[in-house]
Amino acid sequence: MSGYVSVPDALAQVARQVEERWAEAVCGGAPFFGVRSLGAPRSDADVTDVGAFEAWRQEWVRLPRDLGDDRVVVTCREVSVGRVRYRAPTVLRLADLDTAVRVTGRGAALVAHGRQVHARLVEQGCTLTPGLLRAATALADVDREVLVGVLDWVQGIADLGAWTARQVPVPGAHSKWLETHKRLVDGLSGRAALAELNPRPAHVVFTYLDPDHRGAGRRSHDSWTAGDVVDLAYAPDVVIVVENRDSRLFFPDLPRAIAVEGGGTAAASALASLPWLPRVRHIVYWGDVDCWGFEILDRLRGALGPDRVSSILMDRAAVDRYRNLGTFHHPDGSPIEPRRRNLAHLTPSERAAYAAVNDLASGAPPRIEQERIPLSDAGSALARTVARSSMRWRKDARR
Repeated sequence: MSGYVSVPDALAQVARQVEERWAEAVCGGAPFFGVRSLGAPRSDADVTDVGAFEAWRQEWVRLPRDLGDDRVVVTCREVSVGRVRYRAPTVLRLADLDTAVRVTGRGAALVAHGRQVHARLVEQGCTLTPGLLRAATALADVDREVLVGVLDWVQGIADLGAWTARQVPVPGAHSKWLETHKRLVDGLSGRAALAELNPRPAHVVFTYLDPDHRGAGRRSHDSWTAGDVVDLAYAPDVVIVVENRDSRLFFPDLPRAIAVEGGGTAAASALASLPWLPRVRHIVYWGDVDCWGFEILDRLRGALGPDRVSSILMDRAAVDRYRNLGTFHHPDGSPIEPRRRNLAHLTPSERAAYAAVNDLASGAPPRIEQERIPLSDAGSALARTVARSSMRWRKDARR
């Protein structure tokens, strides 16, 4: 029966269609449910086993009768096999989503849930696309309740600019939730709602590392907020960007250097806004040796320029040297899973380290937190990096 589509195989295809197309149907579309080609022979030359052909044909002829459902239609065409003319099934068509669910026995709970979500969102005045409905239905119940609350709030406010993301007065709608569900909120509200919120200005905290400045008893720690005046204690030649607060607070002395706290996904945009950063000769990043640390480094180079940012202690040699300080688990005890991304701005040595922490078979820990690495090692590494960079800079200047 090679080439013939059996009834069970056809219904399995329809079941997959229910999973793929239910949202389109609920939103008012008319997706096709069925099989467009059942493999019917076009002439007796295509029939090598008449008995198998007849058994397959009878299976399809009986289907609508067995189901007792006139919304299941099997289209046939006449085919001559030898001197006998047969009606050979060609197309299976189910009238609609409900018929497909009923016949396959699949997707009933999903479709019922989707319709409930659809009705509730339409009642709120949302115009739903299949993609938006699918996304809203996939939310956990608690997140969907937050979504409904956010949509109610958005629809009642003409100008959202009086609030920041952290000030949205909807329980559960914290800034990370809003960022995660931004496309869903914007799509269902019909406006770029979250872009209307008042953005929090970039804020950067840093520590002066110059030993003469520190020795004079002047303040060691400072900050800058976008839009504020720039009043640095001195113009730095070196900026070391670190991922964690302890590393910034206690970084070793280095002449004309400043340690900037720049961890997290927003670090690149915040640092790029520093008005004095373009004049700094040496910009160096040091983060956790894990997938997130490398992502921050890659993003920082993308914002500031790949040739403007060096790194320390984030190569394969550092992975091997400090692997005994690493961990395989998050603070809650769950395992750290690989998180591979296409990071275009890593050096070959950094890329080797990134591959190692993302490969459990390598034996390398997927995370080496920078706080575990002695700060004296980091200070020495920074001094060496600055010295090498200065040598290259002087050679270039002489050319």
